[in-house]
Amino acid sequence: MMTSRATIGAIAINTTEACTNQGFITCLPNRRFPLYVLMHWLRENVEMFINLASGATFKEISKGVLKEIKLVVPSQSLVDEFERFVAPMMQTMLVLQRKNANLRAQRDLLLPKLVSGEIDVSEAEEAMEVAE
Repeated sequence: MMTSRATIGAIAINTTEACTNQGFITCLPNRRFPLYVLMHWLRENVEMFINLASGATFKEISKGVLKEIKLVVPSQSLVDEFERFVAPMMQTMLVLQRKNANLRAQRDLLLPKLVSGEIDVSEAEEAMEVAE
């Protein structure tokens, strides 16, 4: 999905079922334009989307304008090779993003308790010194 108004061109892959409003253009991957080919094509063309946008209050690129964009469709063998090469890296990125989100949540849960003294870590510090 890509934001289509105000901040045009923020791109994300949705990994769970969701609904979007009129501020997004939802692009569905297919065999000719699979997920990562589509995502990278969108990212590479954000400047063009911004230039094609119009509006008085804030800029917006409509689905109609997006549908009129001419694009070069790579050969199926190139598309398949790109997906095979990029998919493992993108999956690793997703795993790391989820781990980072989990670590941020743990930090946000523990830090106030540490600062307030609700959790005492003095024994842990002594154990670490002994272990060294």
